[in-house]
Amino acid sequence: MLGMPKGLTAATGMDALTHAIEAYVSTASTPVTDACALHAMKLVASYLRTAVHHGDNIEARDMMRYAAKTSVCVQL
Repeated sequence: MLGMPKGLTAATGMDALTHAIEAYVSTASTPVTDACALHAMKLVASYLRTAVHHGDNIEARDMMRYAAKTSVCVQL
């Protein structure tokens, strides 16, 4: 993960954000999925810029991984 190019980091971060938004606006959403989706969106908003511009920042990378995993899980 630390060696990912900036463009790929940005694209995967936006993908995580898109999944979270899709889960949030879904007609099948529940209060639990909404809470998880909102949390994922907040993580992306907080950490994506740092992960892109400072690729060696372990915390930012880890939080983006968590956001991506959370956003995909709520769509299941």
